Amino acid sequence: MTKTSMKVRIILAALLILCSCSTYKDNDRRFTSLDRHMEMSGTYEARKVSQIESLKRLAHNRSGRMDYNILMEIADEYYSYSFDSASTYLHKAIDVAREDRDKDGVAEATINLGLLYSTSGHFLEAYSVLFDQIDSSTLGSDALLADYYYALYRFGNELRGNSGMAEYPDSTDKDRYGRRLQSLTGPDDLRNIEIMLDGLLEDRALYRADSLCSAVIAQLPDGSHDFAKFAYTEARIKEMSGDRPSEMEWLIKSAEADMINSVKDYASLTVIAQRLMPENINRSFGYLNRSFSDATFYNAKLRPWQISQFFMQIQSSYERAQAKSRRLLFATGIAFFILALTLFVLVWFLIKRSRNLTRTRNELASMNSRISENNRELKELNRQISESNSVKEEYIGLFLTMMSENIDKKKSFTNNVRKMIKQGKTDELLRQLNVSYDVDDDLESFYNTFDTTFLSLYPDFVEAFNSLLEEEARVYPKKGELLNTELRIFALIRLGIDDSNKIASLLHYSVSTIYNYKVRIKKGALGDKEKFEEKVRKIGSIQA
Repeated sequence: MTKTSMKVRIILAALLILCSCSTYKDNDRRFTSLDRHMEMSGTYEARKVSQIESLKRLAHNRSGRMDYNILMEIADEYYSYSFDSASTYLHKAIDVAREDRDKDGVAEATINLGLLYSTSGHFLEAYSVLFDQIDSSTLGSDALLADYYYALYRFGNELRGNSGMAEYPDSTDKDRYGRRLQSLTGPDDLRNIEIMLDGLLEDRALYRADSLCSAVIAQLPDGSHDFAKFAYTEARIKEMSGDRPSEMEWLIKSAEADMINSVKDYASLTVIAQRLMPENINRSFGYLNRSFSDATFYNAKLRPWQISQFFMQIQSSYERAQAKSRRLLFATGIAFFILALTLFVLVWFLIKRSRNLTRTRNELASMNSRISENNRELKELNRQISESNSVKEEYIGLFLTMMSENIDKKKSFTNNVRKMIKQGKTDELLRQLNVSYDVDDDLESFYNTFDTTFLSLYPDFVEAFNSLLEEEARVYPKKGELLNTELRIFALIRLGIDDSNKIASLLHYSVSTIYNYKVRIKKGALGDKEKFEEKVRKIGSIQA
């Protein structure tokens, strides 16, 4: 390993460590298939090696000599896989052909060796082989001449594109060799088509180039080595047309075919990495690292040097990306700080608001409790008013009825007196007036009216009243009675008349009689005797 490649390896390792710290996240799914083929490259390479080993086992014939044709097949398998191995087996093929005095075999192997030197960047060696070791006048067939002119064409093409020389020798007139090749091959020869496409691209006849390249690709098997080469040419056409998405698509197809065929000397993956460099440093570096590893394995002269030129660009892009990331990180930090401050203020506001809402809810609960209490009191007042109105209505009706009856009695008595006076029956009238007036009937009627009216208001009064008394102290009316004296006294108390003088006047008893009744009844009361009358006043109350 040269010092240059060692330095490049060190740079690769350093950049890999740096890029591994990048925060870039690749979400581009266009490269999924390519990455999968890269992951499977070990399988593809194992298949390639297996094919080569099978050919090597067949290289010796029964006499122990190596077979020229198989050596050429092995060299062809190595051609894009390993420069050193391809060169070795071409030299072996030349030696075998010389031993067999096969001039055409020597010429064929030598032409292929010159082509190998040209495509791998060994221009001095290629020049020596193609111009010093081969005499075109001695080539005995058009096929060998076609191979020779194609090798000269590729030598000139590679020399112009990759050597960096300002002036070229006359022998590098690739166009002249291209015309000679075209005169020797048919229009369907892929080498002829390759030269035609190069000419169209130099003339920027992009539409014709695209049509021709597309027609060729349509006839090639997907994943073949020829498919990879023409897919790369199609990508160049798209790039010159300014169609970058299509260019990337064809580059990916070309790179996938290279992976399938275990090609180590390629350009597609390197160009992909170059296109990705500004926007995706991680992926670009990964592809370049793979390209450099494959080019180093192949041992091409120019390819590792060409690829290494991009690593400085990656480093610059990475430094710019890092600076951009630092600026973004700083801006993100500021934004995060502002957001955190905003969230803090918002949380503080929400906490304060929550406390206010809690306090308001407590106040509302307290207020609702007071309102509920006021409603209960209002209902109690409404109940009392309703009960009072009901009692008033009953007793107003009773009062009107008694007044009407008294008026009728008075009217009847007046008419009777007037009639007897007119008839001169004064003696009989005096006799009737002197007869003592019996009020027992009227008092009995009053009691009966009172009892009937009261029990219509409080039909369960007797049972409720006795429930406040002990068993032996309970009072029940006699048969035929609605209420008795004790019950009438406490009936009046239920109506709100608790003054003994008023009760005595209404019932036509003495005050002491009323008092004695009340004392005797209270003695048999259950519970607190002082609250007995209060309990009586609640009998039959309308519940809230």
